[in-house]
Amino acid sequence: MFQIGDLENSPKNRLLFQGMLDNNNVFKKSIIFHDYDHKEMYEKMSFDDAGAQGRFYASVGGLNVTEQSYTSDPLLKQQLVVQMQKKKLYTFESFNDGRKNFVDLSSNSPVLVNPSQNLQDFVTNKIFYLDNKFSNPNDFDLKKTLDAETKVNTYINLTCTSSNYIKEVGKDNYFAICSPYKSLGVFKNQIEQGKEFVNQQKQKRLADVQQYIANQQLQAQQAEQLRLAQQQKAQEGWTALFNAITEVSNGVANSYNQQAEMYKNFSNNMPVQSFPTLNRQKATYNCINIGVNTTCREQ
Repeated sequence: MFQIGDLENSPKNRLLFQGMLDNNNVFKKSIIFHDYDHKEMYEKMSFDDAGAQGRFYASVGGLNVTEQSYTSDPLLKQQLVVQMQKKKLYTFESFNDGRKNFVDLSSNSPVLVNPSQNLQDFVTNKIFYLDNKFSNPNDFDLKKTLDAETKVNTYINLTCTSSNYIKEVGKDNYFAICSPYKSLGVFKNQIEQGKEFVNQQKQKRLADVQQYIANQQLQAQQAEQLRLAQQQKAQEGWTALFNAITEVSNGVANSYNQQAEMYKNFSNNMPVQSFPTLNRQKATYNCINIGVNTTCREQ
């Protein structure tokens, strides 16, 4: 690891540049700001060999935000995690195909949600704090750090380009002082191992993504086949229902037709009855009264 910046022992705000090899020999470059006044730390980092860049924020209370962007990942474009005391609270993922997921992990069951405006503002302010700081050329911490970097670079250029630099800095101090600005010297092999590790990870990630995409396509095909089968089954059900309704309707119609035919036949087969013709002419009667009785005879 090497660092350039205000490295005084007194605890005060400081901005520094840092380079280091991680456990897998992947080279990481960082710009770090320790804000002792507010007990916060900010970091902007770059893993050039791995095709990744990131930002980090941490508070003394245990809340931290990690954001990483990928230029060589075949699936993932950006990933962000908000956590408290190593417990993840929220995750955000942005994919190359345009999909975005924001997941609330604060409860036991992960839930897809829309982040609140307060949370968005908090994350944006903390994650892009250093970017805003560097955009201000009058920032006190930035000016002081750039001054320190200039002094260190001047010393390195005078020392490491000298034919007697080993005598002047000693073998043990060569990497700390000279190699970050030359060829990283004796750590060249480790860096090559780190690059090989990154390439292996990339190949594994590519294979995993290809398998994931194949599984997604298979699931989509199966879902489409299931949908078509259900649609066909539904159509068959509706067809059977309509056929049954049609059959009942036809049966009712046939029944009405049969009843109509029966009434028609019944009417046609009724026996013909003759009734006496009524005499519509007026008759003439001759009546004779005998005592209390009256006797009439038709003339």
